[in-house]
Amino acid sequence: MPCEYCCCWTEGYNAYAPFFEDKFNFAVVAKAPADRLKLVMAMKGWSLPMYSSAECDFNADFEVEDTVMECDGREVPLSQGPGLSVFRKEDGVVYHTYSTYGRGLEVFNAIWAFLDTLPNGRESWHPKHKHLYRKRRSRLDDEGSRSCKRSRSESVESRCCEQRKQGT
Repeated sequence: MPCEYCCCWTEGYNAYAPFFEDKFNFAVVAKAPADRLKLVMAMKGWSLPMYSSAECDFNADFEVEDTVMECDGREVPLSQGPGLSVFRKEDGVVYHTYSTYGRGLEVFNAIWAFLDTLPNGRESWHPKHKHLYRKRRSRLDDEGSRSCKRSRSESVESRCCEQRKQGT
């Protein structure tokens, strides 16, 4: 079963991916084998680039993985954590310019900001597995949707431009 946090983060990144393309390349790296990633991507309808680190040391190199943890004098299985790293390529050389982990990642997922506006804040909220298996459906693809009355052929861009012209 995919990690509910990983799916929550990736769902958000997938929504922003078209906006990223104008400025930078973005990809998700996960420890799962490539065939499993492809399956989850198809199931969720994700289109952003994803790469498997199952056969390499990428996660350990960027400090989001402990290959062996010791607990009470015994080794316990591999541990994974979230992280975000930035790279820059100049003259064919790739430079690692930035990384952040844990609480430093919150600014990259809007859900935390929304939760922080609630009277009781985040409390013990976490993504539920029930959301993992729902493929997102675009309202534009659903002619029966009450919340979206425009036709399929009307582009979102043209509608936004018309609203701007009318001052709405």
